Amino acid sequence: MPLNYSKWDNLELSDDSDIEVHPNIDKKSFIRWKQRDIHEKRDQRKADKDALRAEIDTNNELAPRLDELVTKTSAEGSAFYSREVARLSAGRQERGNKDGPNGPTADDMILSLLLQIQQQDNVKGKQGSELDEELVKELRGHKGKLAARQAQIGFELEQMDKEDAKKITSDGIREGWNAGY
Repeated sequence: MPLNYSKWDNLELSDDSDIEVHPNIDKKSFIRWKQRDIHEKRDQRKADKDALRAEIDTNNELAPRLDELVTKTSAEGSAFYSREVARLSAGRQERGNKDGPNGPTADDMILSLLLQIQQQDNVKGKQGSELDEELVKELRGHKGKLAARQAQIGFELEQMDKEDAKKITSDGIREGWNAGY
């Protein structure tokens, strides 16, 4: 029975002996540059993954609030919408128009969205039931965009994880079992 060595095909090693560089470039410097480049790309990919995970958490927090806005706006109309904008604006004024310690809060993001919807041309000139329908339509559109973005982020994270799994690196080392007593 032949041995299967395919698990070693994806091992990322720095083999310095077979590197051929231009005669004007120092071989040791080139090797250090390549190693630094590999580590910088790995760190950048890790930072990108962390940012995408943070965006997923934010979107998971915003989705139920957007659902609530859609249901209450469709039930109560533009009066609820106006009250919500006033309530969120007052909360922002209390903080001195500043973001939270970790960037804009969920309230700030919802307020920004509501103000953007108010400024759109198809909403500006309407009144009464036409305004109510247009506000609900815009909120549902943004709810769909949020769901599409969540799916896109999930796909991007999955691709990044597949890319990371292709190479065996020191980041993936973990203790399988310990025979210590």
